[in-house]
Amino acid sequence: MIGHSPYANECNKDEAKFKLRISSFLASDIDNEYDPSYDYVGKYEIIASLNELKTRLSTLHVNLEQFINSSEDDEYTL
Repeated sequence: MIGHSPYANECNKDEAKFKLRISSFLASDIDNEYDPSYDYVGKYEIIASLNELKTRLSTLHVNLEQFINSSEDDEYTL
């Protein structure tokens, strides 16, 4: 688990479950240092395993290696 979660040392990857939600906003909002105004906020998808998460992310053309630890970053990260 990434970040400063109190559960950081408790997560077993084989038992992990995930929620995924797709939202979109204009990149120009970020470029102009505005708080983004979301054009679309999707419903949560429940994902039952790490393998299922990797498969779902691949359909979106992203992978876990593209994510960063954003626990100390206030920018809008992936």
